[in-house]
Amino acid sequence: MDSADENIPNFTMASGDKITDGGSTFTGYAADVTNIEDISVVLEQSLKLDGISAATHSIYAYRYKGSGGGIHNNVDSDGDDGVGLQLLKAMRDDKILNRIWIVTRLCRPDYHHIGNKHGLNTQDKHVVTPI
Repeated sequence: MDSADENIPNFTMASGDKITDGGSTFTGYAADVTNIEDISVVLEQSLKLDGISAATHSIYAYRYKGSGGGIHNNVDSDGDDGVGLQLLKAMRDDKILNRIWIVTRLCRPDYHHIGNKHGLNTQDKHVVTPI
């Protein structure tokens, strides 16, 4: 990863390279988590990081294996319909556990919606390389 890792108390948030597509710049972040309390802390503290706090959208997905052996997961697409589910699908496909992925989308001020300019559905035009 070329981007510097950023520290959250008790967690290291790894960040990936920025990817620009059309009028949006995407950045992926990841942290190891083992329970819902970890996730809450990472989400709360991540809002203090410049790259996340400045984003137009902050999308996340997480999966972890609970103490009883069950798999817990959830997503938030932050108004970017379906993108959180796409992240979760990638995590499931790659059998990733005990991790949260956060993807930020920073839109140009004059670029309102990728679908409006290109006639595409944003669910079909999600370009992020998981870290």
